[in-house]
Amino acid sequence: MIIIVRQSTGAYLARAKGMGITASCTESPLCAAKCVAAKLDRNPDLLEQVSHDQGQGVYAFQLREVQPG
Repeated sequence: MIIIVRQSTGAYLARAKGMGITASCTESPLCAAKCVAAKLDRNPDLLEQVSHDQGQGVYAFQLREVQPG
């Protein structure tokens, strides 16, 4: 699952692609992405930053899936 975070005036706005889940945080892009993961009942420690467009203030995080085993 991909979580896109955009920098906006004073906050980072995050959304889970295709899920309709959003969250915001003033602390950091990672914090905003973790808030989305928590809303989805997923472990926020499994987030991994996969890209950052510095000119546009856009970050992408991937939420790794845990395989049952």
